[in-house]
Amino acid sequence: MKYSAYNLALPTEQAASAQQDYDKMLAAAKVSAASGEGTGVSDYISFVNTYLDKSKEALKSSQAYQDRYATVMADIASLDTHGTGTVSTTAELTAAIEVRRTAELENMG
Repeated sequence: MKYSAYNLALPTEQAASAQQDYDKMLAAAKVSAASGEGTGVSDYISFVNTYLDKSKEALKSSQAYQDRYATVMADIASLDTHGTGTVSTTAELTAAIEVRRTAELENMG
């Protein structure tokens, strides 16, 4: 419900809440990736699209949104450096996000 269409909060409020959740999940993903234990990486990966969606709703295709997108891509790549088997999962997510971004850019132009 927190990020569903039934939430009546303004897009900027939802984006701010998503940012807080993203930061928490990223921190947990880094711990999980470093130890090879827990569900932090999968929880983070599951949340990335929600985070980007809420950011886009609030920021549209502004530079601020593009910066958030670039940060997400860098964060995903940073999880790959730990060598704990998260590479294929994060690589797949990166590819899916790139496909989505390409489609969004084509729809804008």
